[in-house]
Amino acid sequence: MSLPRVPRRGTQGAPTFDGARPRALPRYFEDIEAIAEECGQDDAWKKKYVLRYASDEVADLWSALGTVTDETATWAQGKAAILELYPSASDSQRYTYNELIRFVDE
Repeated sequence: MSLPRVPRRGTQGAPTFDGARPRALPRYFEDIEAIAEECGQDDAWKKKYVLRYASDEVADLWSALGTVTDETATWAQGKAAILELYPSASDSQRYTYNELIRFVDE
């Protein structure tokens, strides 16, 4: 039995992230990790494909971090560096102060 094929960028089933919806970032990471597991890929593959599946602008930004492209850095370190760019992607930063005030007023 052979392993499933890695989906090509832009095809159905390929993860996407364009930066416009930072809250989607954790799910994007989950998709990358699921494909890696299904296809028998390692952490180095995840770091490569997290850039490949992202939009060009986002991939350029993440590449500039260095951690994602550094061969000695782990997947967890690369993922953490990316998450630092998107505070609203964190559950602890999910809502703004104004949203909290509106919620309390309601």
